[in-house]
Amino acid sequence: MTAAAGVSRASEDESGVLPPCDRGAHSFARFRVEGDDGAPVHLCLRHTLSSRRVVRTALTVAAVVGTVLTAINQGDQLASGNLQAAMLWKTPLTYCVPYCVATVSALRVAQLRRHGLPRR
Repeated sequence: MTAAAGVSRASEDESGVLPPCDRGAHSFARFRVEGDDGAPVHLCLRHTLSSRRVVRTALTVAAVVGTVLTAINQGDQLASGNLQAAMLWKTPLTYCVPYCVATVSALRVAQLRRHGLPRR
């Protein structure tokens, strides 16, 4: 189990059927993540995207990587105080990209596999 993301690789049960989402039987669980108590829980996409561990990890990665990228890409403008209007969209986007990458990575690791076939 990946400690940082709180997710693990998994496959469906022996019958080949995906389990229902542990937060409501509205959908099949496609992901297994570590719950707040450390026990694995099976969740649908919506609940996995909003799970505390996935969001916290993605926010941490976005804060660190986004700050480094902002310093590299706009550091000279920030240091000189010459702030341009384009920075109003470039800076938030710089933080969104690592957040999305960390979230997609966590989803790929936590994804349940069907019928023992490898994920594409």
